[in-house]
Amino acid sequence: MTSPSAVPVVTGLPRYAAAVAELAPRVRLVRERRGAVVVVDGTRRWWLDAAEAASAGAVGVVVAQPRLAPPADALEDVRIPLVIARRLLRADVGADAGPDRAPRLIVADADGPAHGLATWLRDVVGWCRVLAGGPARIDRAARSAGALLAAGSTPAGVPVSITVTTRDVGAAAACALVGIGAERTEVSWDEAAGSVDVARIDVDGRHTAVPSREGAERLALRRALGAVVAGSAPDDLRDLRDDARTVEDMLRIAGS
Repeated sequence: MTSPSAVPVVTGLPRYAAAVAELAPRVRLVRERRGAVVVVDGTRRWWLDAAEAASAGAVGVVVAQPRLAPPADALEDVRIPLVIARRLLRADVGADAGPDRAPRLIVADADGPAHGLATWLRDVVGWCRVLAGGPARIDRAARSAGALLAAGSTPAGVPVSITVTTRDVGAAAACALVGIGAERTEVSWDEAAGSVDVARIDVDGRHTAVPSREGAERLALRRALGAVVAGSAPDDLRDLRDDARTVEDMLRIAGS
């Protein structure tokens, strides 16, 4: 039985409908956007759908796997919590991976399809941001057939090096990142498997984070519910824009 106090959720995405069922009786599926958390599909111009949901009275929005970053002037009038679900850059895994102290160097090595490069490259630089505690500014970049090299640093002065190999076939990307400092943090993700693995190495040995059993959709809904109750917005949109800007700078400097 659904509780009368359950938070209403609007979604047409099967994975999110399943997540609603898992979170019952805290949430319930509805069709009316007013007073509800609305899930929008990130494969299209989702910022228009998010703004429309806010205008219709939604109390929060979840963006499922955004393919594009919004224009700079989009969502300026949206004042409700906006949770952006990035399967390869989950908030809970990012919290586990963030080092206690900023590393002295971050190195990323990624490969994936040339088609959609900017989309999956955002997750590469996003993980660099998580490890460094801030977005990187790209100073140098070069590109050749099938390869992209970039170097820069964070506002705290942490050097960041990114190597990307692209291919004409295949639909999935993969990445391995290392943050080197007082401890070594290793992050690897595989788009095809949908997996993200995190490990830390210090004087006491190697510590591998236990993979989360919670689905990305359930996590996104829980974060949205928490933000609505707390009356505060997460930094997801700012982070997405920072990552998109870093990728844009990288491709521009490389001459793409």
